[in-house]
Amino acid sequence: MKKRITSIVIILCMIFTMLPITSESFAATVTTPSKIGEGVVKERIEQLKTLVDKGFTTNGKYCYLKDHSDPPLCGNCNVVNVLAKNTTVRNLMKKYKGGYNVSSYDNLPYHYYNGSWILGDSCCGFTSFAGWYLFSDKYTDKVITKAVTNKIVYNYTNMKKYIKPGDMLRFSKNHSAVAISVNSSGVKVIQSNWSPEDSCRVSVDTIPWSFSSYVGIARAKNYLVDDTYTLKYSDDLSSTTNDS
Repeated sequence: MKKRITSIVIILCMIFTMLPITSESFAATVTTPSKIGEGVVKERIEQLKTLVDKGFTTNGKYCYLKDHSDPPLCGNCNVVNVLAKNTTVRNLMKKYKGGYNVSSYDNLPYHYYNGSWILGDSCCGFTSFAGWYLFSDKYTDKVITKAVTNKIVYNYTNMKKYIKPGDMLRFSKNHSAVAISVNSSGVKVIQSNWSPEDSCRVSVDTIPWSFSSYVGIARAKNYLVDDTYTLKYSDDLSSTTNDS
């Protein structure tokens, strides 16, 4: 009897080890990335600039509004499709992060949902990818952001005081971008969807002080920064987003 039980146990163990790894077991490996400093963030921003003037779409072309009268049907600007199929994006990720694929939507820190889609023609789509790229070390890292503030007056004094390179900005609840630097002209950002005529084009621009009356600032929790000026965290900024 003992021999029979032992044989059954061995067979069950062999079957179990042959089973494929499921998405649930993969999800269990998701980790929080280690702390990174401003120097690394600035280096990665420079890496992201290789996408400037390219389309954050599957085929790498700008996604004109006339191309998708019903945006959820536009697979060309679905962010997961972009990450899987856009040659420039894939090469960037392979060169600097050692692979090709982000494992799930959930690893992206600042995402705008339109139904079940995250779209590259939404400014939030690119911002989400950029935020994950800047602050993750592994593809299984889940980057969490919290609002430094949801609503402060957009002016030189406030931005110079609170903003850090790599922060995710939400201008008057209608445009998202990633901060690069601040000067007397405005905030320099990397973004997409700045122009409705070429809504998926990645660009570096300076948002002038006249652009918006207020701004929300979100920061990755694993960002190693001096917290001297950081406000108490309020609600997650992504909860206030809408389409742009």
